[in-house]
Amino acid sequence: GLDRLTGGGVPVGNSTVIEHDGRSNVNATIAGGMVSALRQDRAVVLFPQPNITPGWFEEHVATHVDPIEELLAEDRLFVIDWSGSWGIDHRNVFSVHLSGLWDLLGKSKLYLTQKLLRIYRTLSERRNQPLTAFVYTETMLQDFDPDDVRFQYNWARANILHAGDNVVFVQNPTSMGEQLAEFYVHDAQQVLRQWVHDNGMEYVRLEKGEAGQTDVSRHVSRLDGYPYLEVRGSNAGGPE
Repeated sequence: GLDRLTGGGVPVGNSTVIEHDGRSNVNATIAGGMVSALRQDRAVVLFPQPNITPGWFEEHVATHVDPIEELLAEDRLFVIDWSGSWGIDHRNVFSVHLSGLWDLLGKSKLYLTQKLLRIYRTLSERRNQPLTAFVYTETMLQDFDPDDVRFQYNWARANILHAGDNVVFVQNPTSMGEQLAEFYVHDAQQVLRQWVHDNGMEYVRLEKGEAGQTDVSRHVSRLDGYPYLEVRGSNAGGPE
C-alpha cells in the first residue's frame, strides 16, 4: 500500500523525508523499509533514536533477513550509535560519544564533527553495495545546532553518497524546529507525513513526490507481525 501511494517506494539517488507527530507508529514504517532495503541487497546505515535498540532491530528487522552479527560482519549494516543504546562491540557499530574522562573531549563540537566525518569516510570505504541510510535527524540536535547539522548533511551528500544511494530522514518538525525541518523537506525528492488524527486513527500522506498521488491520505492499520503496518484505502484531501 505504501508503494502504491508513493508510486514505487523510496526513490534512488535522492532523499525521502518522513514527518511524524510523535504519536504515529513511524518505527514500523522504518522497520519495513530496512527489511526491504536488505532484501534488495542494499547496505543499511542506521542513525537510531534511543528506542531503536539491538533487541528491537533483531525482532523487527533481522528476523526477516539475517542475524545482526551476520549483517555487521558482511558490511551490510552500519550503526551510528549516538545515544549509546547499542552496546555491541563491532567495527561497524560506531559510538559517537566516548566514555569516562574522554567524554569531556567528546563534547567539543569541533571534535565531534571531525569524528563523524571520519566515520562517514570509513563507512564509505567498507560498503560494497548501494546503501540506504535511515536517519532519525533529531539525534544529532543533542550535540549540534542547526547550522552544524546542515553542514554535515551537505558534506555527506557531496563526499559520501553515490548515485545509487538514498537517505530516509525521520523527523518531528515540532520538536526539531520548523526551520531545520523545512531544510530537509526542501531538498527531498519525496516527503511523507504520518500522524494520528483526533479520531484516534492513523494516516499517512504523500506531501511531495515525482510519482504517486500527492495530497491523498491513507489509513494505517497496525499489525502484530511483519510488515507491522498496512496502508489501505484513500481519501482525497484527507483528514487533518
